Amino acid sequence: MSEHANIIARFGLRAPTSCYPATLAGLQGYLDELADGAGLHVTAKEVATPYHPEIAEKLYATPFLIPGSESIAIVDGDAAMTSWDFERFAAIWALLLPFRREDGRPLSVINWFRPDSYNAHPRVDGAKRSDHLTADAIDVGIRDASHRKALAKYLAQYRKDEELQLSLGVYTTRIHVGIRSPAGARVWGPNKREVA
Repeated sequence: MSEHANIIARFGLRAPTSCYPATLAGLQGYLDELADGAGLHVTAKEVATPYHPEIAEKLYATPFLIPGSESIAIVDGDAAMTSWDFERFAAIWALLLPFRREDGRPLSVINWFRPDSYNAHPRVDGAKRSDHLTADAIDVGIRDASHRKALAKYLAQYRKDEELQLSLGVYTTRIHVGIRSPAGARVWGPNKREVA
């Protein structure tokens, strides 16, 4: 089992073993198999829609950003990403689901995978070594301060978890959640400075 599949299992889900195409329908099929009748509270469309869909549409002729998709590979030459990267999202979401179920309030995915050209766009202004480039992170949109604080507190218990290698960034309207990213475990606040 992969590291991400182990994390998925750790939080009570079973990683899909079927192969799905790098399309919106393929991502939805993956999520449906992952859910296996349980409520995931997220759709492929939500996961694949970036914060600036109009930029994705202009760059890739689609508003959806899916690892391994042909339109992204043509523009960015990113053949290394595949639909197996769906497992990266699933591991992050598996970490968040216990909180979502306990808290009861919705969590909204506002960013997951960001291909190079999208990430470098001036309006996106993504970090050059962003976890999103490798589909190792999501941004959860949370405008309510008490909800954001509750999620940050839940995630803080995993800060030193060796298996997760959590990257956690807390902003004023969102929380960045990454696991097992190439940049490793780290935590930062609204000023983008790392905190101990």
